[in-house]
Amino acid sequence: MEELPLYWTNPDLCETDAVVVESLPAGGGWSLVLDRTPFYPGGGGQPADRGEIDGRPLIAVRKENDRIIHEISSKYPVTAGEVVCCSVDSDFRWDSRQQHTGQHLLSAALAHEGLNTVSVHLGADYIGIEVEGSADASDTQLIDRVLAACDEWIIGNHAVYSRYLTPGELDGVELRRPLKATDESQSGPIRIVDIEGIDQIGCGGVHLDNTASIGLILFEGSEKLRGRIRLKWLIGDRAIKRARLLSKEGKRLQTSLSCSPEESTTRVEKLLEDVQSARNSLKEADREIGRMLAESWLRETGRTGIIAKNIVGGRERMEAVLEVLQTVDFSSVFLIGGASEDGLIPWILYMNDAGDNGFNSFRNTVLVPFSGKGGGRLPIWRGVIIGNPDKIIGVFKDMMKGSNS
Repeated sequence: MEELPLYWTNPDLCETDAVVVESLPAGGGWSLVLDRTPFYPGGGGQPADRGEIDGRPLIAVRKENDRIIHEISSKYPVTAGEVVCCSVDSDFRWDSRQQHTGQHLLSAALAHEGLNTVSVHLGADYIGIEVEGSADASDTQLIDRVLAACDEWIIGNHAVYSRYLTPGELDGVELRRPLKATDESQSGPIRIVDIEGIDQIGCGGVHLDNTASIGLILFEGSEKLRGRIRLKWLIGDRAIKRARLLSKEGKRLQTSLSCSPEESTTRVEKLLEDVQSARNSLKEADREIGRMLAESWLRETGRTGIIAKNIVGGRERMEAVLEVLQTVDFSSVFLIGGASEDGLIPWILYMNDAGDNGFNSFRNTVLVPFSGKGGGRLPIWRGVIIGNPDKIIGVFKDMMKGSNS
């Protein structure tokens, strides 16, 4: 069997010497081929290693035509035959090993639930496993069973080892997922990653030596993707870090609410109900203010003509004003409210008999100069605008005077 790459045979090895076989200039740096390499070139959803070669940053490492290409950032030349020191980022390597091994456990547990892994995303923030199957992946009881199975396997400290087989030696080997045709036709050996008594699958990534080193797995949620579901997970040190953060924040919450951990969720739910109730009360109060404003304007101006006002309040108040004024014979009503934090001012325009031409004139005369936008359907339009409320109201009044002259 041909010599196997170091990242397969000794994933713990993060520093070693190598001889430069080929060196070519590439984008302000150098593209190197080495006689041996500890750097994993990426693949199967797992990102490539990070690190340095002779203290020069590794920009990229990838596999091309059965050769591993290393791109480094350096203004100084590297020559063939030179001996260089390869240093893999050990923290990144350890994280990759935890994520990939934990993903194998999760995919095995999901397969027991009828959810077959379609693709894997080993991201910087979470591990995404895209699945398809007859089971409901959003079922919390299903997720609990998957996590319970993984916990049992982690505690069981099952060995993780690799076998290197030729296509002819695959007969009778039961894999969780069949190999692709390209895997079976490759020139080198086919690598089978075997988690003792749990999972067997063809895989070229870097893994842990045992399941106990995974430590912890947490479920982060799900999202729909291309008609399937992507399940999100935190694995290993990432999960431990998140658990500690959640514990710390949970204690802060319990102190603020003066409650036990078991009571915190109920307390928060009650607070949210109270907040929603308060919001509803504020909305109704705002609507009542709007109705009262409209009635006062009717007593002052009569029941015909044009009204243009800055009512300071929000949408609820504006809509209540409009509801009242629509019931009488006003030809036009223009309302603007209070500005939001980003300076956007809500507006509502009611034009009883002006038609679409009236709104076109409003757009050109009022909206465009004040960077406003919006739309609607005769006789009501809504949107936002930016500027001094008094000036905006003044421009609208001038527009209406001009149209009536």
